Amino acid sequence: MRQHTVRINVTLPKELIASMNQIAGPHSRRSRFIAECLREHIRKMKKGGLEMQLEEGYRAAAKESIALAREFETAALEGWDEEEDDKSIVVPDKQDKQDKQDSDASHGVAQIYEQRLCAFVDILGFSKLVEESIPSTTRQQRIRDLLRRVIDAKPVRDSWWVDIIEARLRVLGIPNPRSAAEQKVVGYAAAERGTNFSDNIVLSATLDAHAISTLITSLIFLLRDAAALGSYVRGGICRGLLCHEVDLCFGPALIAAHDLEQKVAFYPRIVVTPEAYEAIAKIDMDVVGPLA
Repeated sequence: MRQHTVRINVTLPKELIASMNQIAGPHSRRSRFIAECLREHIRKMKKGGLEMQLEEGYRAAAKESIALAREFETAALEGWDEEEDDKSIVVPDKQDKQDKQDSDASHGVAQIYEQRLCAFVDILGFSKLVEESIPSTTRQQRIRDLLRRVIDAKPVRDSWWVDIIEARLRVLGIPNPRSAAEQKVVGYAAAERGTNFSDNIVLSATLDAHAISTLITSLIFLLRDAAALGSYVRGGICRGLLCHEVDLCFGPALIAAHDLEQKVAFYPRIVVTPEAYEAIAKIDMDVVGPLA
């Protein structure tokens, strides 16, 4: 379909006409050349206006972040290097929690929460990554692989995972290796779990050496892969009560980790509470060595 056109009279300087004739060529091409130049100029003006709006929005957000940082820096960071508990994250008193657990147990209520390490992570600039991936299937694949590392931590294992462990146990001479492999997979599934919604990622682990080392390894891969895509990661790691199942995650530890990411981290980094660091620092496995 032909585009609608309008004829207009335009007065231009002689030197501009001469330059246009040299570039555009024959007289019949000048109208198209002028139209293309106008279209490109209008595009640049619109882009400049959008960038100016984005810059103004960024400056406003930056001022808000700086003000919030000043408000929280004393409460959030003061005394972190000391042995006393962190005061920036509101966690119920240990005795209160124990009293509540004892009360539930006396009434026959099963405890849903368990002590876990919880990492809440945000991939910064994720919307831009997604937008840039629209024309590139390769970039789409890289984003999916980045998030797949979270999915791999979920308590969902295909049969091939059991097959691999079974083969290893059979070589080691373990009796009934299939049953033993299935039990190990169940244990791994309960120990390490992951959930994501868009750029928000939650990883958690029981206070087991294998699970904690896996959580830290997953975070390292997330940091590396996000950097390879030109993005950064910001987050927080807490130790506390959490319910993390296949299709849901909630608990005080998740709220505390989210608060760390939002109110303390600010910049591309992962902040760790003293209690979480203490659990991580205890790990010294023959395979990976000390984690801290």
